[in-house]
Amino acid sequence: DDVPAGETDPDLKRFSIAKDREQVIPAIKAARAVNPDLLLYASPWSPPAWMKTSGALGTGSVKREWYPAFARYLLEFVRAYEAEGLPIHALTVQNEPRMAHRRYPTTLWTAEEQRDFIRDHLGPLFEREDVETLIWCWDHNWNLPQFPATILADPAAARFVDGTAFHHYEGRVAAQAKLHADFPDKHIYFTEGSMFGVDGAASIVEILRNWSRSYNFWVVMLDEHRRPNRCPHSASATCLELLDDGTVRTNFDYFMYGQFMKFIPRDAVRVESTTPEGGPRNVAFMTPSGELVIVAVNETGRPLRFALVQGGRGITAEIPAASVATYRWPAGG
Repeated sequence: DDVPAGETDPDLKRFSIAKDREQVIPAIKAARAVNPDLLLYASPWSPPAWMKTSGALGTGSVKREWYPAFARYLLEFVRAYEAEGLPIHALTVQNEPRMAHRRYPTTLWTAEEQRDFIRDHLGPLFEREDVETLIWCWDHNWNLPQFPATILADPAAARFVDGTAFHHYEGRVAAQAKLHADFPDKHIYFTEGSMFGVDGAASIVEILRNWSRSYNFWVVMLDEHRRPNRCPHSASATCLELLDDGTVRTNFDYFMYGQFMKFIPRDAVRVESTTPEGGPRNVAFMTPSGELVIVAVNETGRPLRFALVQGGRGITAEIPAASVATYRWPAGG
């Protein structure tokens, strides 16, 4: 809903997802053709500039007078994607609400502003319109857990919030566990942050052990020159890379992610597992079929032997140096 400078569109008459139909929507539909069960969550980087104090997509915050319009804007987005056959499972209010950059779509929110927007505008609107899309708050780093805590501590706002989304660029993963302890009825999701190598696998283990229901990496593919990237930050090599000759290179991280994504299905439940001193870091899940899945990570330069024991039965295994392995324990086995 971008309009010329100085103009506004309070009735959202010029709202459109036409640009998304060029590449974004075809790419999502291609992915869903491979995996029809794919869930989609959406995270806005900036409202239209006319809603903001800066009058620009970069920096600024949403003017309170436009909170109702922004809530309707998000509703229009959800409905437009549903009309394309792409239901939005969850929505965050803002991607990285404490990040501001003049040359990049960014929008600042305080915890109190996001609380009030959810409580007084977005939540009630979704409720009136019978929108099933979940609302996730925060969607930024581990270093400011007091931001989502401010929202979840307000009962009128919290009743509209399914959970909290986290990134990993600052702070420690234990913030997830602390927030879970304070608000155990609210879910935790990890919505952005690529992990690399064996150490990255160990980080994913800790994200899952600290109550996250999901892990989403950013980003799937750049070319071998790490383009396109109009972000103010540098980019790392992605798990898949498009090479100049038109072929795709598959890097280590593609297979590392697969150790989790191929073997931990939706609706699996994390179960407690111990990490003995000197043993591999690990996370364990019980799948809906009753299978036990354990992802183990050996960050050392030597092979590690360890035992898997459940209910008085067990095996010994050895994981090679600097590697990630998945172990599957059959139901009733």
